[in-house]
Amino acid sequence: GNMSLSSAAAGVSTAALGVAAREEAVFAREEMARLRLLEVCGREEAVAKREEMREGEEKAGKEKLEALQMQVRKGSAEASRVSILLEDHRRARREATQALDA
Repeated sequence: GNMSLSSAAAGVSTAALGVAAREEAVFAREEMARLRLLEVCGREEAVAKREEMREGEEKAGKEKLEALQMQVRKGSAEASRVSILLEDHRRARREATQALDA
């Protein structure tokens, strides 16, 4: 009777191993799925972050451009102010020389 008992035990342990192996396989598949999901989320996050950075750069670029345009406007305002001053100066000089000529 001893033989049948040990073979029965062997059968039980084989069945138990089978169940354990199946559980292990299921766990491994779930783990893989979880990791893939993380990877996908990570990629999407990276894409979003890049998008955000690009928008940030565009915004910074736009602000820089606006600052430059402001400088240009200030510069041209200054230039026209200076040219008006020069024009006044020339006129005053002309009038002075005309007065002297007269």
